Amino acid sequence: MKKYLLISVVALLFITTLLGAETVPAGNIQPQAKQTSTVQAPETNNNFYNMGRGVVNLTTCWLELFRCMVYRNSEVPFWGFIAGAVEGSGLTGMRAFGGVTDVMFLGFDIGSIYNDQFQDFVWNSKWIPKSSLQDARKAEEAGN
Repeated sequence: MKKYLLISVVALLFITTLLGAETVPAGNIQPQAKQTSTVQAPETNNNFYNMGRGVVNLTTCWLELFRCMVYRNSEVPFWGFIAGAVEGSGLTGMRAFGGVTDVMFLGFDIGSIYNDQFQDFVWNSKWIPKSSLQDARKAEEAGN
């Protein structure tokens, strides 16, 4: 039985290799156009994408707390840490709620809460503000 299974698998691999190979006569080879972009944006209006987003957001919603604390603390050193904890707690609940609704409704988009301010995933959000804000703060401190 194992012998027949092995022969079948080898034959199947051989046939798929032959069918997948493209033979072109030497005189008919045309140069291929180069692709400018190899990365394609994911289709966000897809049930599987939305359900995956829900599962990921349920497992990573707690990172929102630390993200906000880091982001706000880099803007305002001490008070940003406290404000970031408050903001992060709210966004953690919001991300968890979004994950629950994505999974509960099987990925059907019933009015998404995700936009430019609240990204699909926590790693797409801003973790550190633009350097121009930090440079302005350093210049202000140097002036005082």
